[in-house]
Amino acid sequence: MKRYIAIVVATAVLALTVTASTARAAVTQVDMLVFYSPQAEAWLGLAGLQKKLDESVAHANATLLRSNSNMELHVVAVLPSPVPQGVDQCSSYRAVRDSSTAKGIRDSYKADTVAVITYGGSGVGCSGMWYSWGPNGTIGSYDAFFAIALNYMGGSSDHFTHEAAGHATVSCEHNPENAAQTTPAYNYGFRLCQTGGFRDVMTYPCSNGVSLSRSPYFSNPQITVNGIVIGTPEGSVDKAADCARVQRELGPKLMAFRGGDVTPPPEPPPPTTPPVPATPTNFAVVLNGSSVALSWSLPDANATSIIVQRAKLNPKNNKWGSYATAATITVPQPSPVAMSYNDAPGRGTYRYRLSAANATGASQPTGVAQISVP
Repeated sequence: MKRYIAIVVATAVLALTVTASTARAAVTQVDMLVFYSPQAEAWLGLAGLQKKLDESVAHANATLLRSNSNMELHVVAVLPSPVPQGVDQCSSYRAVRDSSTAKGIRDSYKADTVAVITYGGSGVGCSGMWYSWGPNGTIGSYDAFFAIALNYMGGSSDHFTHEAAGHATVSCEHNPENAAQTTPAYNYGFRLCQTGGFRDVMTYPCSNGVSLSRSPYFSNPQITVNGIVIGTPEGSVDKAADCARVQRELGPKLMAFRGGDVTPPPEPPPPTTPPVPATPTNFAVVLNGSSVALSWSLPDANATSIIVQRAKLNPKNNKWGSYATAATITVPQPSPVAMSYNDAPGRGTYRYRLSAANATGASQPTGVAQISVP
């Protein structure tokens, strides 16, 4: 098992003169599932968190592009974390790493790596990646997780790039002085600790008093920045610095383990708008003692309610009043073929009509049925 703790300093993007000789090949997509803790959500809200994430992914992808790494991060989902945030980044990382629920969600999205965004715990980031070889040069197993503090994300900050695109994806290491011997033997960061020197995104600060800001690159001996070759090829030193080669060569095999570049589970289709129901048929009214019994048929199953309208004759001038809604009747589901309703309007002469309605609208009204109540 490998575990990495990122201890990093502020990042500044320098004005750089760059030459490169690595031909750019097809880009390997790294599908990343992102969890966030309640503390992270509370600090900036979901919109603020998403903005920081978008900026961080864009910065990481720009760093991968200029390093000729032929990889690109792609977020497949951003979800609440299924486990509580720990007291520091490594305990948060381990909690997600050891959660069967988190792994199940990852597998449902076929994600390559899993991030958990925290806030308030100590540390900047912590990550781990494991893989084993299967037959014929394929990957037999692959797990990659990392935790990152939200307050160290966004803008041109390299902390997210360091964890997400370096450690957690293909196990790029720190500079050789701050890293153990690993496989492959050329997956180290590169720094040249001298005035006007260079530090890539994976390296620790220089220990000789020279102050260098990180540059947004992964080590690559085929790239020259301001006259400095920013890597060492395999075999030239004991711990060579060519993280971009690891990303180009190992990355596609690791990202193919769960199916390669995938689309997340489809969203449910939007609800369909039901058609306006048809006008009720067979409408009739009969006197039932001092009340009026209405009956009708439903020609289709689209109605959710029946609107009963009633107008009254004024006996003084023999003129009809305006129609008003006497009742709105809920249609049982599944919709019946025939329905009825008893109205008690009091004495007088009345006209009735019906409309069938649903969320889309109402049908044309029925013909008028007239009746007198003694």
